[in-house]
Amino acid sequence: RRHGLRHTVDGDEEHRRRAGGVDRETNTVHAGSVNRVLRRDDDGMERPPLRVSGPTFDATHPIALAEFYAALLGWPIVRREGPGPGEPDHAGWAMLRAPDGSSKIEVQFDPHHRAPVWPSVPSAPTMMVHLDIGTADLASAVRWAAAHGARLADHQPQDDVRVMIDPEGHPFCLFVDDRL
Repeated sequence: RRHGLRHTVDGDEEHRRRAGGVDRETNTVHAGSVNRVLRRDDDGMERPPLRVSGPTFDATHPIALAEFYAALLGWPIVRREGPGPGEPDHAGWAMLRAPDGSSKIEVQFDPHHRAPVWPSVPSAPTMMVHLDIGTADLASAVRWAAAHGARLADHQPQDDVRVMIDPEGHPFCLFVDDRL
């Protein structure tokens, strides 16, 4: 494990298949039986199959933050590691995975993690990424998140979205998702 970065590779063989053919007229690569269309850039370089699997958050207490997101989302923690040599007891790493396997969230120890300031201000740590979490009932989702350790952000820029702050200070948004 390298300090500061931890990368995992999904074991899904589909993501390892090579391109199955090239249409020379459109410069399009058709990938094997997964029926993906890959493009070549102007220099002829082929874009390989890529998939965003999910974010990784830094935290001073990563297992606790993973447990927060597990309770919030109902996703299981599928992997976890304790502290490395010389790290404090609360260090470690964990991965949550959506029940359908489509995405994951990882949380890793960073002894220098400082909560971002949101909205941003000069000379303060800024939010680098945040989660947008859909819900059928915004008020219930806010109560649920707060009951599990989140807090409502002071600044709320939209009437139909609630910005929440997780226990390590990372902002996330709850919004009404009409697909739920």
